[in-house]
Amino acid sequence: MGTEFLITKNNAESTLNGAVTVAATTWVVNDGSVFPSTYPYNLSCNDEIVQVSNRSTNDLTITRAQEGTTAAVHSNGAHVYLNITSKHISDLNTAVNTMEGTFSDGEVHLTPKASSSGPEGTIFYNSDDNAVYVGTE
Repeated sequence: MGTEFLITKNNAESTLNGAVTVAATTWVVNDGSVFPSTYPYNLSCNDEIVQVSNRSTNDLTITRAQEGTTAAVHSNGAHVYLNITSKHISDLNTAVNTMEGTFSDGEVHLTPKASSSGPEGTIFYNSDDNAVYVGTE
């Protein structure tokens, strides 16, 4: 199973439509349409990061205090941003490190499925010249 990345969107920003308490699990924003309609994604408001699991028009269902931040009170009109956070970078690093561990010096044997008429062969990765070669044994 691959890494599940957070959803991103450029220039996604709105403001809170009403103050929110520390315990609030729904934030109402003035323009929810600027945010993605697929989930999950993280939003920042002041020093807090929350994860959005659903959006219904301008109502965002959230999980508070993500990525080591603390749930806080936020005032009416506070800016809410979809930013690249450290989790995005950490998830990318993890995925790349996993791939690098999978494709190290050596070979990967490919055998087509029974229903396939494709050729059999071996993929060779050589880190000396950072190249992938395909051939048969």
